[in-house]
Amino acid sequence: KKLLAMRENQEKLAALKHYIDAKRVQDEADELEDEELAGIEKQRRKKYNRMEKSFRAEQQKELTALVDKIHMRREEHLCQRQRDLERLKQRNKNMKRVIKGRQISQKKFAASAVKFSLDLKA
Repeated sequence: KKLLAMRENQEKLAALKHYIDAKRVQDEADELEDEELAGIEKQRRKKYNRMEKSFRAEQQKELTALVDKIHMRREEHLCQRQRDLERLKQRNKNMKRVIKGRQISQKKFAASAVKFSLDLKA
């Protein structure tokens, strides 16, 4: 408001051909305008710095959540892998037991067949 009043006063003085006074008022108005623009720029910078800080904090929060989620999923994957490994080990152990049992029974059968065939020949 003060700046507008100074500019109007400058124009009136120029119209009245008081050029020296008009120049003085113009210089004061220019100085006041520069100060106001500097203040506006400072406020704008503060606002954008606050916004940037808030944005960075939000991004950091999202990143932390994402890292936690990745870590949790990795742990789940490792647990599942360990369970699968234990299941496969047990399956392998059972298969060995079954195969060994079959081998023993086949060996007994073969031994009895040989014994039987020897008893027939004798």
